[in-house]
Amino acid sequence: GGAAVERHHRRRQKCWPEYCDDGNKLRPWEIKDLVAELDANWPTLSCKGGKSFEFWSYEWKKHGTCSGMGQHGYFAAALELKKRHDLAAVLAGAGIVPSDDESYSLGSIRDAIAAATGAVPNLECNRDAAGETQLFQVYQCVDRSGKKLVDCQLPMQGKCRDKVKLPTF
Repeated sequence: GGAAVERHHRRRQKCWPEYCDDGNKLRPWEIKDLVAELDANWPTLSCKGGKSFEFWSYEWKKHGTCSGMGQHGYFAAALELKKRHDLAAVLAGAGIVPSDDESYSLGSIRDAIAAATGAVPNLECNRDAAGETQLFQVYQCVDRSGKKLVDCQLPMQGKCRDKVKLPTF
């Protein structure tokens, strides 16, 4: 019974929709005019070697199909939001820069992003090769129009500690 309760609890915690239309596959021609910009601004960092379209397809299938937008509109909105909020510059302005030695407080990272964008992000961490906690992803929550950032309601601090590294890449 415990495993079933745990599964139910984990499922209930999700407060956003996922995989809304599995039959709606990303079509390359829909985003062909965005590919160069997507390659520069939203590439896959986990698997080098031209796997970006597979990554975008996954993002579309998991999140985009729930957005109420068309394929082109979804990716264009993501690129526009990234252009409006340069998180690397925001963090650098707060003295938070990639470093192999320095650690930063999770709160200072979250506060710097919230102050600059007007919305509280979620942060997710993982471990580096030495087992130290590092910032892995910044989640920004967006309203249904795809134009306005909103406060993220559900903290996603998986594997985060109070002090994290911002790895050089």
